[in-house]
Amino acid sequence: MTIASKSSTDTGNRVTLAVLATKLDYVISSLAEIKQCVDIQDDRIEQLERAVGILKWIGGGVTAVLIAVIIATITNWLGI
Repeated sequence: MTIASKSSTDTGNRVTLAVLATKLDYVISSLAEIKQCVDIQDDRIEQLERAVGILKWIGGGVTAVLIAVIIATITNWLGI
């Protein structure tokens, strides 16, 4: 093996490492963008879960009122 061929191999390895570093930077930036999207979706899911909890609470109150009205109507109808 001559010095010239060893030198060209080193240069080839350096280019390969530079290309890999660039591709790695791209992957890292893509993952950062994906993480940002996931964080936004997590926030939206949390807001929706809170809204569902509030609606369940309101629904429970409405159900209790409806039951009370039905019972009052029946007792009034029966004359109790």
